[in-house]
Amino acid sequence: MWRAKAVIAVAVGVAFGCTSQSPSQVRAGDVYDAAVRWLASEHSDDPDPLPMFVEPRGEGTAIKLEVQADLVDQVSDVAELRFIDAREEAIVTEDDHDVVRDDGILIRLGPVIEDGDRVRLEVDRWIGEERFTTLVFTLRREGDVWKPLAAPVVSGVIEVPE
Repeated sequence: MWRAKAVIAVAVGVAFGCTSQSPSQVRAGDVYDAAVRWLASEHSDDPDPLPMFVEPRGEGTAIKLEVQADLVDQVSDVAELRFIDAREEAIVTEDDHDVVRDDGILIRLGPVIEDGDRVRLEVDRWIGEERFTTLVFTLRREGDVWKPLAAPVVSGVIEVPE
């Protein structure tokens, strides 16, 4: 009887372990939440959520589907996030120049980099013609929330071909 209980306990533990998020996934989602909220507040005074198109930053990088789904829910009050596979999903041509669809913004989220009790996050914001401004956020955990220590530092403009 005790063997059956032990097998059931292990099976339940494995099942729950396979569906839970790792601490790094939770941290990335919470850090992305802080950056998205900052960007939304800086780029729109409209009470409706800001359309925000998101792609991962860097060749061969990805944002896990679980993180994407949680982030979409977490920030729905300030941003209407749409993770994209191709830039054409976000960029349209109006009056002979390219703009972000629905008066939104296009960003590229980088990986969360640990730096002691802080984290660093680089976010690229599309400014036109395959050019992005890179914003460097430094954040610290305050209770259950990650907060930027200050406004992000603009580290320059980069050209990112599609």
